[in-house]
Amino acid sequence: MELGSSTFVVPGGQSRCIFSNVASEYAFQVIPGDTDKLLIFFQGGGACFNDASTQGAAPCLSHVVAQPLVGIFDRTNAANPYRKYTVVHINYCSGDLHIGNVVRWYLDGAGQRVEQRGFLNALSAVKWTRRNIPGRLASLVIAGSSTGALGAQLWAATLLRSFSHQSAAVISDSALGIFPQHSQGPLLAGFGLCKSGLLDDSAGLQRLCISQQLTMQDIFHQLAADYPHVALSVITSQQDAMQIKIYNAVCMANMMTERDSAAEWESKLMATLESYNKHPGFVVYLMSGNSDYFLPVKELFTTDLRGKHGLPSYGLKLVQWLESFPVFAGQSISSECSACAPVLGSKTFTAPTARLQQESLVAVKPRDLPKESKDDVELLPSIRVEPSLEYPWWSYLYYAALLITAALLSLGAAQEWCHRSSFQSEESSQGLASTVAGGHPWRTAQEGGGWDNKPVLDAAPHAAKVSKYITPSQMVVVSTKVGDLVTCIRASTIDSEALMKEVTEEEMTEFFIYAREVNSAMAEFRTRNTGHVCRLISANDLTGVSKFPDQSFQNALTGSAKRAVTLYPGYSGPTVLLNLPWLARMLVSILTPLFPGAVREKIKFARGPMAYMKDLEDVIKEPTRGMFVDDLQAVLNS
Repeated sequence: MELGSSTFVVPGGQSRCIFSNVASEYAFQVIPGDTDKLLIFFQGGGACFNDASTQGAAPCLSHVVAQPLVGIFDRTNAANPYRKYTVVHINYCSGDLHIGNVVRWYLDGAGQRVEQRGFLNALSAVKWTRRNIPGRLASLVIAGSSTGALGAQLWAATLLRSFSHQSAAVISDSALGIFPQHSQGPLLAGFGLCKSGLLDDSAGLQRLCISQQLTMQDIFHQLAADYPHVALSVITSQQDAMQIKIYNAVCMANMMTERDSAAEWESKLMATLESYNKHPGFVVYLMSGNSDYFLPVKELFTTDLRGKHGLPSYGLKLVQWLESFPVFAGQSISSECSACAPVLGSKTFTAPTARLQQESLVAVKPRDLPKESKDDVELLPSIRVEPSLEYPWWSYLYYAALLITAALLSLGAAQEWCHRSSFQSEESSQGLASTVAGGHPWRTAQEGGGWDNKPVLDAAPHAAKVSKYITPSQMVVVSTKVGDLVTCIRASTIDSEALMKEVTEEEMTEFFIYAREVNSAMAEFRTRNTGHVCRLISANDLTGVSKFPDQSFQNALTGSAKRAVTLYPGYSGPTVLLNLPWLARMLVSILTPLFPGAVREKIKFARGPMAYMKDLEDVIKEPTRGMFVDDLQAVLNS
């Protein structure tokens, strides 16, 4: 490799980009420089986390894009403090924050299941670096921009343990992982982080990950606690337009009504920064305005506290601030901000002496790099939850409410959709067949222009046994006025004891997961063809329920519901409980205000009986249907 020039390294093996029809192989870039100075940089490029975000104009890089030698990679600009470093630039084309190791159920343009192997891509680059730069480093810098900044934070602990160094720094540019409440855990677990080996078991991060409660803030706090002698820096604008856009996109993908204005997002940013500020090694460069993405672009050299193109200069330029990273023993670095709380602006980090650094590392155990192993789940990547893990109290209520409905989201969900002219045509019928999967029974179900549910039901795992007890007469599907799909089930009509004598819990779980996959495909197609994000709403009619279902049946339902939240998060709407007994309605009216907001959004209770629902099938006939749809909408709006 030529000193100072960029060379692509193709690691081969299991490394790859997200789509199989992308011609280029995965590769990362190396820019040779001084062998005792190393910059590991994680490239940004969006995220693809479900079927809707992966298809069409996917909001993530899907092929290798070369990083030009500008910004911190500029070898000719004397103002660049990293111009003499050896750079390992971990390119990004997997859409998974550099942590993915999963096979998705949905397909790419070539008809192959989508694979996200960002973890293996990054691991191949790190292993190459360890082989080629084996000595002790005077300086180690771990950095990333946008999505790559999250990757840098997720990999930082592993990298700090993997490379012997005198001084180190972590620089996060334009991404703090500020996402809507309860959205981060399923996202991180869904990419396969829990099984990656990147998390420290002793710190409880693994436990949080498996229970889908882990956040990027947990990652950062633990990193800062483990490495108090390492400068952990954040570069961001006060109203970063891209971070706000991503925040609101995640809200939309998770069917949340919340949307943040710039001012609302800024308040969350300041709260996050202030929580980080309690750590001795944390410093921030906080700019006014809404710019983003500063390190890998030519505007790095003119950026100041007013953002990009800061002319005339205002305060300390960003590139001048970066000259202090990493912070060597006895040296200091201070936070810089244009307008922030005094507690942030007055923060200074002084690197401890080598002796104090060693003392601070006593509690941090060294470990090997994570193992490279291909995910053995081919269709449905599952997040296995250990029974001993403790969930927050309200999650049990959530899964209890999902008991009958969350996994039974209709093998007949497409029936009404296909019979309503506003959503069905010969062209759209053909479109669905190509959307979900070629050669699948879904294609047969649409022959003749309508919807014959029998081929879909027959293709379900263990359908011959299950369909004796779960039939269309026990479950109906209606559309709301805005086009959401509502699956209504009367649980009392299912003989769960007899059913579970014929199937095992695992067989029942597989059946329910298949049902959810069908419904997700229906919602995806309706969303694409109407412009309205189609929510999948469960309505559990408790008429006649006098006891809980068979325990094995409950286990299969709750287990599949938990997995479905991770596997198919994009269109999940709330669960509605109808026709509760009078005592239950009274308790609900008292207890509901005490539930966390996230629970109230996910579970809705009808406060009064719907006495007109004599038979469940009445809700698909007028005038009962109109009454039911109106009443249901009122419950959803409550």
